[in-house]
Amino acid sequence: MNKQLDEEKITKRKQVLKEIILQLHKGLSLEEAKSRFEQEIGDISLIEIITLEQSLMQDGISSDEIKKFCNVHAMLFESSLKSMIKNEESAAHPITLLKLENREIEKRLNDIRDLLNDETINLIQLQSKLNEIKMLEKHYAKKEQVLFPYLERAGVMGPSKVMWGKDNDIRDLLKQSITSIAENKPKEEITSLVNSFMEESQGMIFKEENILFPLALEKIKIEEWIEILKECAEIGWVDINIPTDINRMILDLKQAIEEEPKIKADGNIAFPTGTVHIKDLMYMLNALPVDISFVDKNDRVAYFSDIKNVFLSELNL
Repeated sequence: MNKQLDEEKITKRKQVLKEIILQLHKGLSLEEAKSRFEQEIGDISLIEIITLEQSLMQDGISSDEIKKFCNVHAMLFESSLKSMIKNEESAAHPITLLKLENREIEKRLNDIRDLLNDETINLIQLQSKLNEIKMLEKHYAKKEQVLFPYLERAGVMGPSKVMWGKDNDIRDLLKQSITSIAENKPKEEITSLVNSFMEESQGMIFKEENILFPLALEKIKIEEWIEILKECAEIGWVDINIPTDINRMILDLKQAIEEEPKIKADGNIAFPTGTVHIKDLMYMLNALPVDISFVDKNDRVAYFSDIKNVFLSELNL
């Protein structure tokens, strides 16, 4: 009965969330949407967000339409996303390195912003800074050509369809900004294009670090990250300090992957090969066709399997 109630609650949350998003697409203000979201939904998981966007696409809403409202969705979920517990990553982990790239992209964006804030905009310097930030192409290439395929193999399709479109929008805005300076367009037009580019670029950093990266850490298998590191290194990194020896990086990543299991706040235990809830682990041990006893270093019996718990669990007691 409890399981049925939980499923009904999840279904109801999805319906309410979907209704809010659809109303947003029809003209509901962000303030009204946020108010209803906080009252009726509260916190939301990454899986719910991705499942919702996939569900909307299955219902006939195009990925272009979802892309159009991608920034609004991010603002709607912002408070929930920021409060989520982020996984720890090693210094050699691809996600750690991609985040370092984002910090470098942010520095370049700040340089451009400083130039725009100057009353006498130096267009030559601005054009130079815009050309320098073309390096974000390598960052987007690693995301699109490496991360997205691994996520799709894990059955997660939404981010690749929506984010790739947003990446292309950012590329177009950067190209238009540079072209507008080369063609000596009015400063108002140049400023408008550059501001749009910066806003979209900064928004993409938020989406990557609060949606894409945590989702990738959750969905992509631990052993696959080593292959991802190799593939990312082949594309190249964006002006960050990394070891020049890829083999050293791979070894560091392997060591990080093979660290001790971690018990999460929700009771799940993260092993190198997967995640198991502590209760399920107990049932698994108790279901083995042998009695298990564990004696610790102090010669104390620290654990023994209990077959009766298997039968109790089958009876839902």
